[in-house]
Amino acid sequence: MSQGEPLTDEDRWGWLQRISAVSNETASTPTSPPEELIASNSTPPGCITTCSALKKAYRDLLRSQLSEPGLAVLRFVFLTASEAVLLQRIEERQNHYMKKNMVHSQIITAEVPRESEEDGDDNEKEIEADCKVVWTDDLTPNEVVEKAVEVVRQMMLTDIPDEDKDAAGDDTEET
Repeated sequence: MSQGEPLTDEDRWGWLQRISAVSNETASTPTSPPEELIASNSTPPGCITTCSALKKAYRDLLRSQLSEPGLAVLRFVFLTASEAVLLQRIEERQNHYMKKNMVHSQIITAEVPRESEEDGDDNEKEIEADCKVVWTDDLTPNEVVEKAVEVVRQMMLTDIPDEDKDAAGDDTEET
């Protein structure tokens, strides 16, 4: 990419497998012995990883690599914008590897997740309920970061059982 050439699927597979391995290792390395976590009602360690999982196949690979299916929780926040906005943002960046000529390849590669039945009329496309799509055309770069953090926080709260939320004194409402 630093040479102005978009990545291919072949370029991405090893990278995605490495991201998954490091994420699993980080998330499964407790900072306390398991019995202390249980005794203190603490939640097990977690990991937030960022990467470009543009295609459903990439997200499926990450899903398949969970070290402890059923125990680990994997969620995706899919940030997206129109090509015009992405081009404008690229032009505003200084000294970044992503070049303006690569934006179109990202647009045509991207497979925006379908979050629910109401999401579009493409009934052939599988629903990815573990994804949240955030359109960022009307947001500044700082607002994109704030929105992403807000969405991650909401997703994390959704995954905590209600009794744990009550114990933590969290009265945040889901939107």
